[in-house]
Parts: sequence; structure tokens; C-alpha cells
Amino acid sequence: MDTPPHPTTILAFGDSITQAASQPEDKRWLQLLECELRTRRPGVAVTFVNAGVGGNTSREGLARIEPDVLRHRPDVVLIEFGGNDATPDPQRHVPLDEYDANLAAIRDRLLSLSRPRLILLTFPPVIDAWHAWREHPAFAATGGLDAAVEPYRQRTRAFALRHGLPLADIDLALRDSIRRDGPGHGILPDGVHLTAAGNAVVADTVLPFVLDALDRA
Repeated sequence: MDTPPHPTTILAFGDSITQAASQPEDKRWLQLLECELRTRRPGVAVTFVNAGVGGNTSREGLARIEPDVLRHRPDVVLIEFGGNDATPDPQRHVPLDEYDANLAAIRDRLLSLSRPRLILLTFPPVIDAWHAWREHPAFAATGGLDAAVEPYRQRTRAFALRHGLPLADIDLALRDSIRRDGPGHGILPDGVHLTAAGNAVVADTVLPFVLDALDRA
């Protein structure tokens, strides 16, 4: 009697962009990714886990890595942080160097577990004019919240390059969508969370990286 194949666990680890709770479950990017993957790789047994928690900084994500990530022993991990690290709250703000250190700690904890394939995601665009913090004095010097988040995106890109990790640049993909279809197509009126169409852009951007990770397994 043949033994059923051990399912591959794909886990998304991040903040509200990963959690995608502003959309019905079947419109969230991880569910869209799962649907497409099952179509593309019908013979592959896959389990998906959404470990996104709204509002999380990378520091807060790192603090919950054991119960929310490591216990699942994932084979592929999609890591998305950076937007909330720029918070003006002095108790929660994560400086750029600490953000780098948190990414490194997340990477090291995961690789010490079972050497899963890691894929980094950038934080998506913020529409400053729509965001509740559009007039917050903390962002006056940077030119707005989106500009304040940009160094975290750049650190994510640099970290991926430095460590040879794949990068699904959902920020650039969504900016292309905004230029083509307007900001309201992909971004909700709160200026940061994603519409169903925005979630589809994320799924389409992440899919090739996940397929490659599975093919290399």
C-alpha cells in the first residue's frame, strides 16, 4: 500500500497585508495563491497557513515565531513586514538597523528548524492622502508615511540580495497597477489595505516564486 505524500506546508508570516482580513476569505491573496497552485500542481499535496497578524511590526512578529510559525514546520515561508515598523509610536517604532536584525533573526530561526525555502515580500504602497496618519507630524520630515516606509522596503530588498533569498516585490507590482488602473483599483480607502484586485496582484506576483520553490524541493 502506497504511503500518501507528506504535504508541503506553505506559510505566510506577516502583518495585516498577509492576514488580508479586509477581504472575504476567497479573495485574500493566500487563498488565491492556493487555488492557482492546486491548478498548476494538481499532484502536489499542499497545506497553507496564514500567520499574518494585523498591526504587527517585525519585532512583534519575531516574538510570536515559535507558536505561530515554527510549530508548523513549514517548507516554504513568505515573509512580509516593514510597514508597521515605521509607526510613530515610540514604544513600538522599529529603527532600520533593528529591522535588519529582526529579519536576520527570523531567517536564522527558520533555517535552524528544517531549512525551508524563504521568500521575502516588500510592504505595499501607502496612499498618503487617504491614510489616517496623513497629517501626523512624525512624517512631515519624510514627506509622508509612504516615504517613511520606503527605507524598510529598501532594507527588505537589500536583505534578500545579501542573503541570496528570492524577493517578491509586491510594492513595485502594485505601483504598476496603480499607474495603470488608479490607486482605488488596488488600495482600499484607508490608504493601505488591499482590495480584491490588489490581493490578486499580490497572488500573481508571489506565484512564480512559490512554484520555483516547489520545483526545487
